[in-house]
Amino acid sequence: MNKYNNRETIKNTTFWSTFFDTTKDGKTKFSFRMKRWILVIAIHALFFFSFFIDLQVLEGTLSGSRFLGFHMIDPFMNLQMFLATWHIPINMVIGVSTIIIVYLLVGGRTYCSWVCPYGILSEIGEKWHNILVSKKIIKSRKFDHRIRHIFWAIFLLLSFTSGYLVFETFNVVGILSRMIAYGWSVAFIWVLVVFLMEVFYSRRVWCTYICPIGTTYGYLSKASALRIQWNDNCDSCMVCHDVCFENQVLEITKAKYRKQIDEKEIKTQYIMGNDCTLCGRCVDVCHADALSFKFKDTGLVKYPKIFTSIAVLLLTLAFTLPMIGFHGVLNKVEQGKEAEIHEYSKTIWNFYNQGRYKSIATPKEAHNNLDGMIESSSELGVASLPIWAVSLEAPNYPEEAFPEGIPVFFHFDGYSGEVHEMNTINHYVGMDPMWTGGIIEREIGIYALLLLSLGMIFAMMTKSRILNYMMLIPSSLPLLFIADYSFWLYHFGHNLHDWGAFKIKPFMPTVFGDGKIAQFITHSYPTIGFYVIVAISIFSLLSFFAKRKEINESEVKAKWEKLGE
Repeated sequence: MNKYNNRETIKNTTFWSTFFDTTKDGKTKFSFRMKRWILVIAIHALFFFSFFIDLQVLEGTLSGSRFLGFHMIDPFMNLQMFLATWHIPINMVIGVSTIIIVYLLVGGRTYCSWVCPYGILSEIGEKWHNILVSKKIIKSRKFDHRIRHIFWAIFLLLSFTSGYLVFETFNVVGILSRMIAYGWSVAFIWVLVVFLMEVFYSRRVWCTYICPIGTTYGYLSKASALRIQWNDNCDSCMVCHDVCFENQVLEITKAKYRKQIDEKEIKTQYIMGNDCTLCGRCVDVCHADALSFKFKDTGLVKYPKIFTSIAVLLLTLAFTLPMIGFHGVLNKVEQGKEAEIHEYSKTIWNFYNQGRYKSIATPKEAHNNLDGMIESSSELGVASLPIWAVSLEAPNYPEEAFPEGIPVFFHFDGYSGEVHEMNTINHYVGMDPMWTGGIIEREIGIYALLLLSLGMIFAMMTKSRILNYMMLIPSSLPLLFIADYSFWLYHFGHNLHDWGAFKIKPFMPTVFGDGKIAQFITHSYPTIGFYVIVAISIFSLLSFFAKRKEINESEVKAKWEKLGE
């Protein structure tokens, strides 16, 4: 499809040509439609293989799933469940919170075009419908799109009054997702009925007028960061209206607004409608390149040095400083060289361990006192802030004796808590001891964080576009930690030995939330250190965008000054 040579409309474009774009310099690339289809197919292939070959990467369906141990719950499903039962399990709270955070970043209704499997069927049905309309075999019917809000309220009211998830009975998205993951279902007949209704009666009727899932994600769109941005290259050709099934969001592209736009000197404008699915079809067909994907400028992005300074300070105080101060202490204790431990190491440990969990075997007088901990042969842990916590409950660990279960805390440079007891339990089920995982990460952690802090400071002091990308490393710290943590959980859960008293099949432990292993109930949750690295990530990201904006403005200014000369 070459949008620069032809005005590409539904009428003169073949369906398959819309999967490729031709750039201005004649190169062929994937269109956004192709990229969306690839992503949708990849997501549901993971659902399929996770069930049929026990891949355990993306388990469940779109209504509720676990991605590498992380719970994910559809927000509308969560609302139905709450109104039907007046109870929400903690895993559902975690799952829906995760989904909301993701879609606040990438746009609420991106779910409809980039994740939902029915979206693909609906696009095929849309093409057939338009062919029938163009040949005057059927009429084109359009209704008020706001009717979807009435359906949304009705479905929730039915859940509230019946105590049953009524919508899930005929939710075409859920039916299709379950069929892909688990196999054929007679309920697919209903999906075909809806599909045929879209072909012969009204274009994309389910997505536009009925589906409360898309409506819920649309409400998130109000605060979403990713948007379609319009610019004044637009010549109001209306091709974007032709391909967009929610074209009420493209009102600004109409010629009747041109005079107002020119008078107010509007150069760019975000497409703000809740109904935009960010499918990219308008971008694919715009010959004037007047539409593009952009992250919204919130107005906060102004102070790169302040943001970087805060991020470096948090990183230093929470992790780098205590890791440097406590470095080598555990080795000295193991070697019986306690006399060589410096006083500042003791001060660091005593300060950072205030209020932290101590093993039930630790004498109270030894709490927050490194000398006392060493004397009583208690588990020392490390000084840096704990990032994640895992705890176990079991009948042989009564709550009276173990009020917090058997907790272990994960740090950048080691572990703390009931490490010995947890290793005993690991042995019981055939798992390796914890120290066998993350050896390299623990060894290089202190040096990596120190270099990262120096790199952030260097990036702050320069105006280099390349060095500014350094800020994306601390921005990704939460994801890097979760990825590494998930990898090791997968490793431990899939490398079981015969020595265990309990024989269990390989499994993926729960990364975030509650789970069960043999007779043990597990809890896995972030702690204060994780929230600190999330804060570091946010400030680093703000710094990155602020610095990029600053560099762009300085380059533009330099060009104008050069032209003035």
